[in-house]
Amino acid sequence: MTRERAVYAGLAALLFIAFLSPWITLDLVFTRRSVSGAALPGQIRAVVQAAESFSAAFTGQRSGAGVWALLTYVLYVIPVAALNLLLRSVTGGRVRTVAAITGALTLTLSALTLLIITRTVGSEGIGLLAGGYWSTLLLGAGLIAAAAALPRTSQPVLTDEQRAALGDRTRQAATQAGTWIADRHTQLAQHAEQRRIEQALGRTLDRSLLAADDTVVAHAGDLVTHDLIHRARQAGVLTALLGSVTQMTAAPVPIDR
Repeated sequence: MTRERAVYAGLAALLFIAFLSPWITLDLVFTRRSVSGAALPGQIRAVVQAAESFSAAFTGQRSGAGVWALLTYVLYVIPVAALNLLLRSVTGGRVRTVAAITGALTLTLSALTLLIITRTVGSEGIGLLAGGYWSTLLLGAGLIAAAAALPRTSQPVLTDEQRAALGDRTRQAATQAGTWIADRHTQLAQHAEQRRIEQALGRTLDRSLLAADDTVVAHAGDLVTHDLIHRARQAGVLTALLGSVTQMTAAPVPIDR
C-alpha cells in the first residue's frame, strides 16, 4: 500500500467511525441521551411523527415535516461511501476521484442533516450537535483536500528495511508475549495446586492410590499429610490424590498428658 492510499484508507475508516459516534445529544428530564449518525434518521422520524400527531390533533393540519424526516435516511450513503473508499484503498482500485466524491457527499449530507434538524426543532437544534457530527464534517472536507493536494506516488508506506525491522520487532514481541503467557500459566497452575494441597491436608482419602508399577502409595482412609503429598508427587499420582480427598476431616488424635 502506498502512502497516498494509506491516507485515504485512514480517512475512510475514521469517517465510518464518526458516523457511528454521537451526532446529537438530547437532554431529557432525568437523563442525557446521545444519538449516533446511524440512529439519527429513526430518532428524527419518531420525533416528527409525535409532533405531527400532536399538531393534527389540535389544529387538524400537518406541518409536512415528515417528508423532511424521511430525507435523513440518505445519511446511510456516508458509511457505504466510506467503506467503498476503504476497500478501494486496500485493494488497489481508483481512489482519488472516489475520495473527492465521498467528501462532497459527506459535506452535502451533513449540511442537509443540519437543515432538517433546524427545521424540525428550530435554531436551537445547532446546540444539540455533538462531536460525531463535527468530526464527519471535518473528515468530509479532509477527503476533498487530500484528493486535491496529495501527490500521486507509488512510494510504499514502509521501505524494505523498515518492513524487515518491523517484522523482527513483531516476532520479538510475540516471543516475549508467549513466554510471559507460559510463565503466567505455570504460576497460576502452581497456585491452584497449592490451594488444593492446603485444602486436602488433614482430610482422608476415599480410595487407595497405586503408582505406575502398581505399588500402593496410600490406602483408603489414610490421612493426607505433608509426607503423603511428597510421596504422591514422587510417584506421579498427586493429581489423583487431590481428587480422592473426602470432605470430612479426620478425627483429632488425643494427646497423652
